[in-house]
Amino acid sequence: MGEETWIGLAIGVSTLAVALPAAIAHYRRERRRARLLGNLRQHATDHAESGASIAANALRDAPLR
Repeated sequence: MGEETWIGLAIGVSTLAVALPAAIAHYRRERRRARLLGNLRQHATDHAESGASIAANALRDAPLR
């Protein structure tokens, strides 16, 4: 193999050695973000449902004047 081939191989391997951990970190961040947003949506839904039921119960149990 020629000198240029070894240099190209070294550059390619070093590029992959940097890119692979960066891609893995990006994937993990995106999965974490999606999970946190899902939890936030679920929390907001639960909160809205519990607030609506509290209001409905208060109206139902209110004394008549």
